[in-house]
Amino acid sequence: MKWSAKAFTLAELLIALAIIGVLSVITIPAMISNYRAHVASARLKKFYSNMRTAIQISEIKNGRVANWDMNPNSKNTADDGDRFFMTYLAPYLKYSSKKKILIGGPKGRYEYILPDGSSFQVFQGACIDFRYDVNGKDKPNEYGKDKFCFLLCNNERSNHWYFGNSRQYFGARCDGITTRAQAIKECSKKSWKYAEEGNVKCAKLLEMDGWEFKKDYPYKP
Repeated sequence: MKWSAKAFTLAELLIALAIIGVLSVITIPAMISNYRAHVASARLKKFYSNMRTAIQISEIKNGRVANWDMNPNSKNTADDGDRFFMTYLAPYLKYSSKKKILIGGPKGRYEYILPDGSSFQVFQGACIDFRYDVNGKDKPNEYGKDKFCFLLCNNERSNHWYFGNSRQYFGARCDGITTRAQAIKECSKKSWKYAEEGNVKCAKLLEMDGWEFKKDYPYKP
């Protein structure tokens, strides 16, 4: 039996290439977005886990978090936050480097670069505020997209308000959020006029979802 090969015409090849082009335009952005979400999720899980471990180890040497000197009456300078971090957490948390940046007014902050390229800033108030950026200096540098807010508090009243649990000392900021529906609503808001676009409370929604970016998450990481 003889088989005959049929050659494709130029028109058929052009149509095939056009279809491939259309599929690429549709699928590649989705693949990139999914990859970014996967990386962001993995880094958030790692940061959260490493911070909790560092706190637990520090408690062995420095006593319970409830007795740590957070000095809420400080002037909230960059050095205050750095002093706290270097005293209680730096010895138990791996980071590559740190630098002082002029952000948040003339007081500035220190930024700590982690081995995976992510980073976080620390400043001190009634609680210790950690602003974690999953991709470091890369854009968009917006809350809810690649920046997320964590707190370390050491009194029961703050713990109850920020974490919903008077015995929890570290976690995502929630400000009284108790349900996932509330978390989605709050994350969708663009609050804090002095902050970058997005919402500092989005980390709570991710915490509720096991640090995964669900389909109804308000922003694309």
